[in-house]
Amino acid sequence: METSSSEPEPHYHQPSPRPPPGVQFNVDENWVSIDDGNGGHSPIAPQAVDALVSIGYKVANDPMMWTPTSKTRKFCCDKRLAFNDTPIPGPRVEGTGSSLDSECMLWTGKFNHKYYGSDLPAVRAVGIVNMCAEDLVDLLMDSNRVGEYNKASKGRRDELTLSDGKKKDCPFSGRRKKKLSGVVIQGSLIVDGCAQVTSEDDGGGSSGYYGSTTSSRRKDKASRHVGVTKIVRSRNQVPLIRRELEFTSLLHCRELLEEQGGNGYIICA
Repeated sequence: METSSSEPEPHYHQPSPRPPPGVQFNVDENWVSIDDGNGGHSPIAPQAVDALVSIGYKVANDPMMWTPTSKTRKFCCDKRLAFNDTPIPGPRVEGTGSSLDSECMLWTGKFNHKYYGSDLPAVRAVGIVNMCAEDLVDLLMDSNRVGEYNKASKGRRDELTLSDGKKKDCPFSGRRKKKLSGVVIQGSLIVDGCAQVTSEDDGGGSSGYYGSTTSSRRKDKASRHVGVTKIVRSRNQVPLIRRELEFTSLLHCRELLEEQGGNGYIICA
């Protein structure tokens, strides 16, 4: 879709208010194309996925949006747990657990924006799954294993893979170097749009650092699905409904940043 004049194209390089065919125009909405028409991603796709991750994390942790079910409210009151105190399991020996492992706390909510999809119901769930984070990510991201946890599934297939996760610093990994804006530290060296600062340490040597979105944890082990971004088509046979429902979704996985708590992953769909 590149033009000879290299002018930005609507949807491809920048958002456009023009919706896809069959979608009603809304003055408050902008649309982007996530693929380039040749099996790759558009230039704006990584930024769009970044925004999806950001709003997904923000919404999941917004206490004003969620109303607990009566069972969840009672459980939190009995355990004296506030919204942000919901238990997060720490390291444990696989195969061991407690009587609370089967508890699943539920909240219902409604999106406070008026954009596309805001009318859909929202559900927040918190529970403990007795497997390591990497194994759980592999289970959820592998389209061939959906039937292991979703009994209503009639299959899910990958339609288009924008990023396969093989390059850990790919545009969809969340590890891209932040481009500079504003004040630049004096004496810094600009390398590919990033500030690299050299300073003297106590031993007379030099040390360097640069701004990055990378989390410093899990250097020894990380899921192979970090950075994976793909379009999937799934079919489900919902109970009490005779016909199959088909959904097309964008599925993306990345590691949590340090400021998001780190030591985990986020999957957006």
